[in-house]
Amino acid sequence: MGAVCWQCIEDEHLKKIVKQQGTLASCNLCSKKRKSFNAEQLAEIVDPILREHLSLGEDVKRFRVDDDKGWWEQEGDPLEHHLQEGFIGQYLGFEDEIIEALQDIDPADPRDGEMPFYDSSSNYVVAVSAHPHALHAEWIQVSEDLKHRRRFFSSAASHLFGHVFEDVETRSFWNKETRADTNMPIGSIR
Repeated sequence: MGAVCWQCIEDEHLKKIVKQQGTLASCNLCSKKRKSFNAEQLAEIVDPILREHLSLGEDVKRFRVDDDKGWWEQEGDPLEHHLQEGFIGQYLGFEDEIIEALQDIDPADPRDGEMPFYDSSSNYVVAVSAHPHALHAEWIQVSEDLKHRRRFFSSAASHLFGHVFEDVETRSFWNKETRADTNMPIGSIR
């Protein structure tokens, strides 16, 4: 089973966690025996982060430039790519073990008709996240503009609402209560 020691981890936050909570093991990268995390321990750490920031890619139809023949393709990149590039930030050599561990801790049970979040054959995209604190300052400016300056034709309001509602029909969010990726069609908003 693969393991990585605190000394070989490049991410400073993860390095501190492994140094504090790791167990002695031989590191895959430097071969030294230090406080390390194995695939299961790394999966426990990255699971909530992945669920918050990733969603399954949509199936989209692609077309060739020279004719009308098309094919369906899932947008995004494999989970291994997101682990290396975005969340762990480096190649460890045992990413497949981490993905297996993530699949093992996924609470969804396909026998009950539930869709597991982790699937080694699926592609994932970075989920669109809202930043309410950043929007709050812009909203204050827009509301002042609407109240006192450009009541009916505010380009600032148009920009803000365009940004807030951009791609709203295709957005999804992670429902912490049901532990599932949820798509909300526009008609379901009340």
